[in-house]
Amino acid sequence: MARLSGALADDLTVVVTGEAGVGKTALLRAVAAESGRPVFEGGALSTLSWMSHLALDRALGRPVLVGDAPAVAADVEAAVGDGVLLLDDLQWAAAATVEVVTLLTGRLPMLIGVRRGQSDADALVDRLAAAGAEIVALDGLGANDASELVRQVNPGLGRPALQRLVERTGGNPLLLRELAASGQPTHSLRRALEARLRQLDETGREAFAILALIGRPVSAERLGAAGTKSLLGAELAVRRGDQVEIRHALLGDIARELLDDDERRRLHAIIAGALDDPGEAARHHALAGERGAALRLALEAARRATRAGERASHLSVASACVDGPRADELRLEAAWALEDAHDWPALDDVLDSLDAATAEVQAEARLLRARAAWRGGRPEQMRDAITEGLALVADTDSPLRIRLLIEQSRIPIFLDGDPAAALESTASTLALARAAGVDVPRAEYLHGTALYVAERPGSAEVLAQATAAARAAGDIGTEMLAANNLVVCLESTGEQGDAQRVARDYVERARSMGLGVWERSFRIALSNLQFHAGRYGEVIDAADELLDLPLEVRAREQLMEQVCMALIDLGRIDEALRRIEALPERPDDWTLHRQVGWVRCEAALWGGRPARAVELADDLLAGPEGDANIVFAALSRAWALHELGSDAPLVSRNSELRFLAAVPSELDGIALLRRGADTDAVAAFDSAAAAWHGYHRRGELRCALAAAEAARRAGANDALERLRAVERDVSALCMAPLLAWVHRSLRKAGVHRTSTARPSGARQLSPRQEEVLRLVASGLTNAEIARRLGISRHTVVSQISAAALKLGASNRSQAAALADGVADGSAGGG
Repeated sequence: MARLSGALADDLTVVVTGEAGVGKTALLRAVAAESGRPVFEGGALSTLSWMSHLALDRALGRPVLVGDAPAVAADVEAAVGDGVLLLDDLQWAAAATVEVVTLLTGRLPMLIGVRRGQSDADALVDRLAAAGAEIVALDGLGANDASELVRQVNPGLGRPALQRLVERTGGNPLLLRELAASGQPTHSLRRALEARLRQLDETGREAFAILALIGRPVSAERLGAAGTKSLLGAELAVRRGDQVEIRHALLGDIARELLDDDERRRLHAIIAGALDDPGEAARHHALAGERGAALRLALEAARRATRAGERASHLSVASACVDGPRADELRLEAAWALEDAHDWPALDDVLDSLDAATAEVQAEARLLRARAAWRGGRPEQMRDAITEGLALVADTDSPLRIRLLIEQSRIPIFLDGDPAAALESTASTLALARAAGVDVPRAEYLHGTALYVAERPGSAEVLAQATAAARAAGDIGTEMLAANNLVVCLESTGEQGDAQRVARDYVERARSMGLGVWERSFRIALSNLQFHAGRYGEVIDAADELLDLPLEVRAREQLMEQVCMALIDLGRIDEALRRIEALPERPDDWTLHRQVGWVRCEAALWGGRPARAVELADDLLAGPEGDANIVFAALSRAWALHELGSDAPLVSRNSELRFLAAVPSELDGIALLRRGADTDAVAAFDSAAAAWHGYHRRGELRCALAAAEAARRAGANDALERLRAVERDVSALCMAPLLAWVHRSLRKAGVHRTSTARPSGARQLSPRQEEVLRLVASGLTNAEIARRLGISRHTVVSQISAAALKLGASNRSQAAALADGVADGSAGGG
């Protein structure tokens, strides 16, 4: 308890593992109660493991949000607030619940129980440990404590019998209690339970078997007064409110083992007839061998389902109970539902059960396997499945052939990297799709993507059309893919405003639909657009919130690069270096090496260490030719050499990408400036600034300043006007290092400017950090602040910690006071 209580006080996730009956649940409840926090307790149930979020629904006392794992995790986190989430028997939870719990690990204080010895329990514990949970193994009682427990239950048990009992149970409290209570110091709990059941009347025995088979609490009214009284009197069940449940799940496991097949089927039929929920009833009908009733109720449950995973699970039950001509049709419907729910093992099982009497059925199965292989990161399996599917319908004009061709058109875009082949494939497939009216939005999305990859005109128009068409058709997956590529396409063509508009729209649309993965994807895309537009405060605030969430590794590193470059442009260079150095090292990962290296290089350049910037740039320029982003290192190196006054040759890296069209002109301008060809340099830098416009604000302003400086050196009449215009723009964006370069040029032009002080203390706080500290000062708790601002409690904690570090504060109250004190001093004029 001390160990668990300490972890809980630090808002950690603790997983308690142990065999059935060892006392996990009692321990978890005791620790949760001792914490003094609100407790949200739920548990998974073996017979209801098909319910996507049962344990979470039970914990919150309501259904969780219908959405993907990140959206559900955010809902649970907001609901629990400052409380404790207690989830028992997680080994029986659906995969959807486990995914949510993994996302919540480290963000929410959680107490989790996992029974050892169950299928996949070890894999579950390993997954939670990898996510950052602390694992605590709970073993049996020591010999002295075990003996004392037995004496309390059965004071008359002789010493030899007591000793044998303690040895044979391994100190398991449940085994000790049950075996001692039976008066039989046997090693078998099964025998002890048999003895207990023999003491029950027939009504009690049947009630106990029904509770064991249904696997969850049942109302006393439904169980019957006589059965309830018998079980409570024998201490085989407990009553919680109007619900009766077996005193321990292990007793239910043994009771099920004691039933023969005929008795089990008879009782499943009784249970099925008494249940109101069609999904649960369907499973009991199936176990009773009543396939017709199971089929009818499973289909009804599928029609009612609001969660993709549960609908797929119901259809799987139905597909296992169907016979006759429509069997394969229903199995394919179940397979499509499982594909939508990302349940790949169950998908394979359903496809394996197909009779596959026709080539059409076999081809559709190949299409499903291809889609599953693509989503599961098995591209070569996707290629093979499509090839096999097309061979089966090669001589037909069926819609299925067109759908297979649409999927095949992915291959030259994403696998082969062949833009010409991609254009030809997607164009011909789109024509077929339009003529037949089959999956047109998906074909448009792939053709628009091929146009973008090949840098052909019209890509944005086709992707916008695909997005709208998919939305109208209710094809959410294609809509999100098309919208994502539309944002990228608009950015690459310089339509920053339109790209931001689409990204913002889809952040809200994804959020409203419970698509947390897509919401974060569009937020990252929007942050990237804000960085290129020079809106650094928005970049930092967005990154601070997003980096506090569970993210895919590449997305996290992309965000870190954005926020570090924003910090450098704001003059917060040391903070940028601290952040980038916190990324884990992966020696063989070139992309990460390039991201970290470029941040270090820019930090050195704008931090007054041009020689170090050259070294870092040279390291990056030795990287692979195919990485277009390396051209930024060529620019950093060129400016560093200019700062050093070095005559070392410049290095150029060519790129055909439109958003990098400014690079050659900017490198030419630097070369001309070094040679003293100032008038020609003005023209080169003006050309570069125009080329950067709409793509990259920092590049545009850097070149505008260079053109102004070249004009000053050339004695141009408009030089001072140029410098003052750049000064206004750079000052508005708070770009401290670039502003220092502007002031250097102005001083050379005879205009005095004071040096720019680097912000410190409270003046380094982001707007979000200032807002959070104001609410701290007003007395709100972290959970209350999270609800007020619409962010997670964990984000509030992170913002307070980051602000305290900047202010040199030791706790949240001191941070709030220091921030408030600086604000008061500033307001009063100092």
